[in-house]
Amino acid sequence: MITEDIPGSTFLYSSDSQHIFLPKDGTYHFVYKGIGDGPTTVEIQDFIADVAIPLATYSDIPTTPSTSATFAVNSQNPEKTIIKIDTNNDGETDELVVSDETDISDLLTLLKEKIQSLDIKDKLKNNLLKNIENLKKKIEKKKRNDKSLISIKNKINNIINKAVKKGKKGKIADSDVREIINLLEQIESAL
Repeated sequence: MITEDIPGSTFLYSSDSQHIFLPKDGTYHFVYKGIGDGPTTVEIQDFIADVAIPLATYSDIPTTPSTSATFAVNSQNPEKTIIKIDTNNDGETDELVVSDETDISDLLTLLKEKIQSLDIKDKLKNNLLKNIENLKKKIEKKKRNDKSLISIKNKINNIINKAVKKGKKGKIADSDVREIINLLEQIESAL
C-alpha cells in the first residue's frame, strides 16, 4: 500500500525502483517493508536546477519479505539519517544502517549519542562513555600497524562484552545492546 500524505510531494515507481520527491523543509518519516529477497539501496539526493546531487547512499541493505525498516530524513542534515532495520518483523531494531559515506568519527559520535540516550544508571553510562572515549583516542593515534589494530579490536570486543554482560543482567535493554554492538562492528569494519 502506498500513501502520499505530504503536501507538495510526488511518488513515482517502476518495476525496479521507487522515487519520492519532497519539499525541502521538514522532517520526513519513512517505513519500507520487504516484498522479496535481495539487496535494497536507499539514496537521498537534493535537486538544484534539475540536477541530482547525492547526499547519502545506503547500499545493499539485506531485505527479505519479513524485513521492515524505518527512518526519518531531516532536511537540515539528511546525510545523518540512520535506517533502523527489523529483520524478523518482531518490532525490535536488529540493525542500524548508516550511509556509505559515514566515517569512523561519525560512527563514534553516533555511539556516544546512543549511550547518552540510554535509560541506565549514571555510573554505567559514564563508564561506557569513558570506554568509548578511550577507543576514540586509540583510533585517532596516527600509527597504524598490526599491533595497534589488534589493540583497537580488543578494545571494541571489551566494550561489546561489557554491553552483553550488562544486557544479560537486565541493566541495558536487549535492543539497545544490539544497536551498540552494531555500531561497534561498523567501526571495526571501517578500520
